[in-house]
Amino acid sequence: MGLSLGRLGRQAGWSLILQLARIGGNAAVFLIVARLLSLEEIGTFALAFAPVRWTQAVHKSGIVESVVITGRALPAGATRDRHTETALFWLSVAAALMLAGCLALVSICALLLNAPGVGLMGLALLAVPFANGVSAVPEGVLLRQMRVRALALRTVAVQLLSGGAAIGLALAGSGGWALVGFAIVSAALNAMICIGLTGWRPAGGPDRAVMRQLAPGLLAISGRALLSTAVLPALQIGIGLGFGMPAAGGFQIAQRVFRLIDAICLAPVRLLILPLMAQRRALAEQGLNVPATLRALRVAGALSAPLFVGTLVFAGDALHWLLGATAAQAATPIVQLLCLLGANAAIMAVLGPALTAAGQAGLTLQRVALMLAVTIALALPAAGLSVNAMVLAYVAASYTALTWLLLRLRRGAGFPAGPCCAAVALPYMAAAVLGLAATAGTDQLGSGATPALMLLAYPLLLALVAPGAVSDLRLALTRA
Repeated sequence: MGLSLGRLGRQAGWSLILQLARIGGNAAVFLIVARLLSLEEIGTFALAFAPVRWTQAVHKSGIVESVVITGRALPAGATRDRHTETALFWLSVAAALMLAGCLALVSICALLLNAPGVGLMGLALLAVPFANGVSAVPEGVLLRQMRVRALALRTVAVQLLSGGAAIGLALAGSGGWALVGFAIVSAALNAMICIGLTGWRPAGGPDRAVMRQLAPGLLAISGRALLSTAVLPALQIGIGLGFGMPAAGGFQIAQRVFRLIDAICLAPVRLLILPLMAQRRALAEQGLNVPATLRALRVAGALSAPLFVGTLVFAGDALHWLLGATAAQAATPIVQLLCLLGANAAIMAVLGPALTAAGQAGLTLQRVALMLAVTIALALPAAGLSVNAMVLAYVAASYTALTWLLLRLRRGAGFPAGPCCAAVALPYMAAAVLGLAATAGTDQLGSGATPALMLLAYPLLLALVAPGAVSDLRLALTRA
């Protein structure tokens, strides 16, 4: 049941393409369209899309991960497997109906509060939860079967078609509605292609007994995902209401840049950890696999450090070139603050899926609940200061919750919290040293040369301060 090094390497390659197309392609299309829109138009869309983006976690995480986990020990086509998938499908459809009703109420409230742009866009975006509800189980089947190549090619096709539609609408003068069209077309195409690839259909009507049996696990995963994704949409709405649509537009751009960096270096790790750890547990290797987790953390740190640190150092010049002076001025400080979360994101890219596969999703649920509570406690007073103060509150809350999780794992399961932090901190320290050197050398070498020199020198410096990093990568692929 284990995966060979060659096969796993191919899966990792297709996983990279998948995440670059799904998140990176989404962010790239957004940035292209954003250059054609004003900050106010981007901010209006951001407020309308924030609750939709938040509630997508029910399907994209809750249903998809439930399909992966519940079917991990079953042979393809097993009767109980099919009944489980059918029950999850009806749970997915029911969730879509409930979410659409809640989102419709939010949109109507926006209309009544004299925000017609936000309200009308919100009503149009109701198509997204319906499409997600239909496609979640087929997508989960593809992921459980490790058909990463099919998922990647599907996502590339979806992004090309929906991205072309969005750019065309923007060039035609549709304003923020170009981004609405992008979200709707993307969700609809994703649903159609997933169903076509799997040929999956429900085996019958709703089976209440099976649905009740699956509901607790689904609620735990969905609740964790909803809590973990609640902060940024909440900050998006708070910034829009408190500081205006242009500020909301700048924050939305910063989020997309951050997600693009995450897609390049961490999303593939996050995608592969869950099914790999689930397979180990199916082989009676219960609990959190500490050696494999630490090796994966070293890999995540080494992959993510140069990009997050490099973006923090050179964000101003890059955004000015991509978006122009006005948008860059609004987004650059926020991008730099979000990049401080790089080490946090690297650790949770491994620990989150690993704990879920080990049957400890409740622990990560507690972590995100704490993060949300601390963010609210810090962001409310920060709202009287500036947008940057609110974002910094989120950064501080994220590290507070991570510290709590590591200490809890150390006390309860003997997890080596110190080596865990060191595995990720060491590459970030190396990248920070190079970032400082690159910044100091900008005047002598020119701003265009220093990012390239930094990325080229990073592997050499990492090899000096962390001997065995390459062998750790190979061990992570062969033993994970």
